[in-house]
Amino acid sequence: MSESLWETALGDWYGPATPLMQRTRTYGPNRRGEVVLRRSLRALLVRSVAMGFAVMGVLVAFHAIGVSPRRPQDAAFIPAVTFLLAAVFWHFSLIRLVLRPGEIVRYGVFRHVVVPCAAVQRMYRPSTGRGSALELETYGGQKVAMYWFDGSLWDALFDFSRVCEDALRAHVRNGARGHPEERGTFRWLLSWSSVAATLWAAAVVAFGFGITMVLR
Repeated sequence: MSESLWETALGDWYGPATPLMQRTRTYGPNRRGEVVLRRSLRALLVRSVAMGFAVMGVLVAFHAIGVSPRRPQDAAFIPAVTFLLAAVFWHFSLIRLVLRPGEIVRYGVFRHVVVPCAAVQRMYRPSTGRGSALELETYGGQKVAMYWFDGSLWDALFDFSRVCEDALRAHVRNGARGHPEERGTFRWLLSWSSVAATLWAAAVVAFGFGITMVLR
């Protein structure tokens, strides 16, 4: 079914790749020449949950909410679990896609992948398997899926999934021409966050304190 004249005009003015929407969503390179694409609403919600768990752990650890003084180990094991959950949720909030000059970096939960633009053989949406999220395939046979960037309620107003795909395809085309010698280099690296590291450390300390209370 063809689009009406009004729908076509609206798409030209309010579409995902128009200058108006690029300015509205600050879709453009930062000071380091990188384009950062993330689901801001999802990241905000996940970070709110993480901070909720962290605050709960602090309150329990300092007996600010109902912890029986007859069981001091509860003031350690319960915060340890909440700090652990907070750290995991914070890692989920770090998921993003960064388009650097000549390469693509997809930050996952606990690790990120660096793919040179020249190493990308194709981008496609599989019709079978785990949905139809956009995937990258390198000349070496590695595949990188973009599940986090596809499909949300926000797409009804602003097709961020389309913006990610358009920006990614344009970035690959431009980067592949400038760095043909980097074909085949594909790196998985651990993701690191100072906030998450602090929460992990708090969980370890709380577990250690709880074990000490049990053994006394």
